[in-house]
Amino acid sequence: MPTRKLFWMLTTVLIIAGWAAKATADVELARSVYKGTVSSWNVEMVRTLTQLDDNRYRLRSEAKNMFASIKENSEFSATDGRIVPLNYAYDRKVFGRHTSEKIAFDWGANNAFYSRSDRSNRTEHPLTEGLLDPALYQLALQADLAGDKKNLSYKFLKRRRVETYDFQVIGEEQFKLQNKTYGALVVVREDKAKGKSTRVWILPQLDYQVAKIQHTDDGDTYEVHLVSYKSDGGKLQQLYRSLRAP
Repeated sequence: MPTRKLFWMLTTVLIIAGWAAKATADVELARSVYKGTVSSWNVEMVRTLTQLDDNRYRLRSEAKNMFASIKENSEFSATDGRIVPLNYAYDRKVFGRHTSEKIAFDWGANNAFYSRSDRSNRTEHPLTEGLLDPALYQLALQADLAGDKKNLSYKFLKRRRVETYDFQVIGEEQFKLQNKTYGALVVVREDKAKGKSTRVWILPQLDYQVAKIQHTDDGDTYEVHLVSYKSDGGKLQQLYRSLRAP
């Protein structure tokens, strides 16, 4: 597979895949590990979420194989029933070449500032209520499913533009994890114009964790699946409820 295509597939998997949680300093609420293949390339991913204080969190994720790695960090608050992004950082290494991107959210000035390590200029974007960073729509999706919300549409800032992802629950299937079978909601997102389709299996019994992802992009299909998960479900549900508060 060409290096560029491998990089973008790893990026897509990293963005779409589920998240794990960690609350209070150095105390892990949950941890998720995924494994899979991208056009015969083995991939491993890990997710954690750390509660920094009563109202501030850090979502951290990493995807890697022997040739490339992608790390993503997102700091946010849970304020007035919504997710408010504060800082976002994205680092990638492909065959030794390193690039980083950052987004700083200034809600007082209603502006977000995007910068990239291999470019001298930075860009500004106006902020609107509900706008997320590239990682946080995952958390919003899981909180909305936990609250049985039907409108699963999310806007997030991605580099120089705003993206909108719309999901739809299409049914239920079974998923086996560590010799136990769980019921999974099947959620789909399609972009027919670009030839992209994503199918996600989500486990209500395990804090609405993402269990499996199948993604098709320009004719290539790949899959990752959950291999281990541990959590403090009570605190995760508490966070979900805070994000649904009126």
